[in-house]
Amino acid sequence: MVIHISVVILLLISVFTPYIYSYCIQGPVVTKTSKFGTVEKYCEYDGLKIFIGSSFRLAAPKCMDCRCAKQGLQCCGFGFAAAIVVPTEGCVAFNDACKVVFVKKTNASELCLSTHLDNK
Repeated sequence: MVIHISVVILLLISVFTPYIYSYCIQGPVVTKTSKFGTVEKYCEYDGLKIFIGSSFRLAAPKCMDCRCAKQGLQCCGFGFAAAIVVPTEGCVAFNDACKVVFVKKTNASELCLSTHLDNK
């Protein structure tokens, strides 16, 4: 649940601010023992059990690569969510299927000509 809330907050921030910053989130390994003594270890994402050693990619609007390891779940942004985005004056960043597109603040259907994308 903590991961889900963090993602929602980050997505809201990225939608309503002109600057977008990359991010990663983490979650613990869950350990459960069945009534027969079988130990099950996995990561959990949005209610799904993810096997240790597995990875997956989330499409827009989340745009995240996730991996479940012995240390826990780690998800980091890619594409739209992977870099520091600083649009030129009068423009905003738009998430177009995880690709960054810069549009005019006054007309979202008009593309901006130049922007600064910092992949640090």
